[in-house]
Amino acid sequence: MPRLIHCNTYFEFELSGQQCFPLATYLEKMPLILQLQYIPLLFASSEDYLLVSHMPSDKFIKALHDFLPNPPPQLCTLETLPQADELATWAYSKQWAKWAQKNQLSYQMPDWECVAKVNSKAFCTKHAQQLPGSQLIHSKAELDRWVGNQKQTFVLKTIYGVASTENITCEPKHIHFSKRQQKLVENEWKLGRPLIAEPWVERVDDFSSHWRLSNNGTIQFIAATPIQNTASGCFINSLYEPDEQRLHKLLPYLNEHKSHAIKLLELIAKEGYYGPVSFDAMTYVNASRDTKLHPIVEINARQTMALANVLCQHRHFPGKTLRMGYTQDDADKHLLPSTIESSSGRVLNLPKQISLEVVR
Repeated sequence: MPRLIHCNTYFEFELSGQQCFPLATYLEKMPLILQLQYIPLLFASSEDYLLVSHMPSDKFIKALHDFLPNPPPQLCTLETLPQADELATWAYSKQWAKWAQKNQLSYQMPDWECVAKVNSKAFCTKHAQQLPGSQLIHSKAELDRWVGNQKQTFVLKTIYGVASTENITCEPKHIHFSKRQQKLVENEWKLGRPLIAEPWVERVDDFSSHWRLSNNGTIQFIAATPIQNTASGCFINSLYEPDEQRLHKLLPYLNEHKSHAIKLLELIAKEGYYGPVSFDAMTYVNASRDTKLHPIVEINARQTMALANVLCQHRHFPGKTLRMGYTQDDADKHLLPSTIESSSGRVLNLPKQISLEVVR
């Protein structure tokens, strides 16, 4: 019997307390998240069904079949569910677990409190080596004290912020929140969630490692991927080079990163988590212009865009070096839908696109 899969890249919003149902109405408010739900078309098995909020055009489906060496998964909506016995999601979800139970589908997930805990940036700050001077901030008084000691630009982060979108960059010894930022900060503290304060640094190289934890604590390394990010840490693209020895400049840092990652994985397993885990890391230049490793920037206990690149290579381009990322190239080469018809009949223009490049 086929497996049902759903790409809930809105996972962090659920961690923050949002409700994702009704699905189509929810995703129509977030065009990028709506668009990213189609990512598993690039790596999932043709025997799977990808559950989406909106069906893309026949033209898009045909173009995708023509591009990929192997058939993509089939598509369905909540109104056209096939016979299936299992649900799998991009990230664990309490709401989808309830939905699966209601629809008599198997859905494997660790305890939800454990999922929320290990995905929190506060967990990473407590248990991983941080940038010098980084601190959890629980109140305005703590923030004022910390800001008063800063001599360089710094960043404030929420513990469930998505891809740096809730980061607040401030100048030394001075902080001025917009009304939206002030509301965000105060709401985090009201919910008992700290902010993460850390110095702004000049990034050199970004990379991620990808792992799987079994429910008996076994650790499996999957791959490492160099990442191109913006200066603020927003994803642009990832490179999957199956031969790590080709990553000459990164190799010493990658090996050091792996040792930090394994220690964290052992701790995460003790917390009761199992499933996919990716770690972001970066090298940066310090005040003395020395290149340093920030071994664990973030823990992503879920699937990621860079992991999707690895899985796509495994399924469609084995042995090849593959680059996947956002693009503004010719629309005919786009691998995600660029428009969708909404539930009210409006045409929604979707904001980004993904391209694949076989490097060698």
